[in-house]
Amino acid sequence: MIRFSRMWLVSLCLAFVSLASAQETLPTCRGTDLSRWHSCRGVLDEAEFSYAGDFRNGKFEGRGIIEFTGEKYQGDYYQGEFKSGLKHGFGVYFFSNGEKYAGHYVNGMRHGFGTYTFTNGRAPLSGVWSNNQWTGKASPVSEERAEQKKNSKSLTIESTASEMKPRGNSMTTPDMAVLIIGIETYQGLNKALYAANDANLFHDLMRDGMGVPTENIKLLTNNKATRSDILSALKFWLPAQVKAGKTHVYILFSGHGLTSDEDAQKYWLPFDVNKELLAETAVSEKWALAELQKLQAKSITIFLDSCYSGLARKGESLDPQARGIQFKSALTPLPSNVTMISASAANQTALASDDFKQGIFSYFLVRGLAGQADTDGNQRVTLGELIDYLSQRVDKKAMSMNRRQQPQLMGDRQKAVFP
Repeated sequence: MIRFSRMWLVSLCLAFVSLASAQETLPTCRGTDLSRWHSCRGVLDEAEFSYAGDFRNGKFEGRGIIEFTGEKYQGDYYQGEFKSGLKHGFGVYFFSNGEKYAGHYVNGMRHGFGTYTFTNGRAPLSGVWSNNQWTGKASPVSEERAEQKKNSKSLTIESTASEMKPRGNSMTTPDMAVLIIGIETYQGLNKALYAANDANLFHDLMRDGMGVPTENIKLLTNNKATRSDILSALKFWLPAQVKAGKTHVYILFSGHGLTSDEDAQKYWLPFDVNKELLAETAVSEKWALAELQKLQAKSITIFLDSCYSGLARKGESLDPQARGIQFKSALTPLPSNVTMISASAANQTALASDDFKQGIFSYFLVRGLAGQADTDGNQRVTLGELIDYLSQRVDKKAMSMNRRQQPQLMGDRQKAVFP
């Protein structure tokens, strides 16, 4: 039955609103004919489950939350991405007993990089999964019900998935600190479409997929990403998280960038930037790299879903009142322990996709890190594998939008992205 009146569902809906708040607003699904729910957002309340999220061609597709309400699996829920009614993409499955899987799904099954977390003190299983099986050592310990297909009002449950026991040796999460900046809305500039989505999904990957503790992650989005906020994070918060020679640092910046006409310096644009006063109100990439070098971290990896062409993610000028800006090229030398992957080549635009509700670089970045870039299947993604995956997928999507976008790597292709 399709209805919208059950009060207990309010909390589920609110959680979904939080998940989707940075996305483009979809119209509300209307009517009782589920097959006509297309490119809309709705709530479906059935005897065995309740779903709040995106629909396409009458099926769950996009992002959403599903809670199981049947007696056997009551209390389990999943939030993340769906395709054709199945878990597909990145998501988190929460068990009623407190256990959790966070990672990549393909056609309803765990497939790609993911982490299964236990509540009984066992070390988490973190690595590559294939068709619901961890590629380490597998044996049953608990039961997860896979997602529903929904072609009509009848409910079809997929086959159950076997859980895994940890390896005999202890598995520990490497020492990592993560700074994530995603700015979609600016004062006085056009939007960097879906940049907050980029930040939130990368946050989910690092916290739930890689097991980085919440206290080791700093997330700054929109009006919480002023110049002062960003400088404070780089100058004070990060140093407090880093152990010299041990900690691996990861930074994602998704938003606008510019290169100064005066000094050819590259700048990351914070929420409150004044484009006419870049040196005074933006964040110099050169300064940021100098601060990062002071950390003496084991490694520093920077992902930039930004460009310096003076254009926004749809190709329009950053300032609706201004003409297009031509900038000089500037290369900032990187310290030996720093790797940088940027979304595009010089003078190209870092694009966003209405289909993905993300920047196309960030969309494929998360999927590549979650295991799709592991072309040799050895359970580790190297920088070479990642940039090859990004170069092919990102540029192909950009060409479908009649543009070009070619991600760039500054670093050692043989090095693993994660330790």
